[in-house]
Amino acid sequence: MKNQNQTIDEGYIKFNCQWIKEPLSFKIPEQLLFWRDKMYELKQIGYYPELKIGYGNISIKTEQGILISGTQTGNIYPIQPEHFTLVIDYNLEQNMVVCQGLIKASSE
Repeated sequence: MKNQNQTIDEGYIKFNCQWIKEPLSFKIPEQLLFWRDKMYELKQIGYYPELKIGYGNISIKTEQGILISGTQTGNIYPIQPEHFTLVIDYNLEQNMVVCQGLIKASSE
């Protein structure tokens, strides 16, 4: 969206996502849920309602892959386990990730 004074992007990074829509086979760590909500409280993760744009995410590296908060979850509080997905593969040259979970990976 453009006007004379400013340019506003859609609010997300564009990437190719191969999504395997299946539940994760392991429990989301309680500490990850705790720290994600703490970051929300500190406004490090959130949502600009006037722009309809969310910001921020949280992730950790696990033996299975990279566990990351899902796309469009900046406005969710408290966060729930189903709001996380697992990045199981990626290709930087193709700007692509493969993720598994009930939600797609955040673009950040």
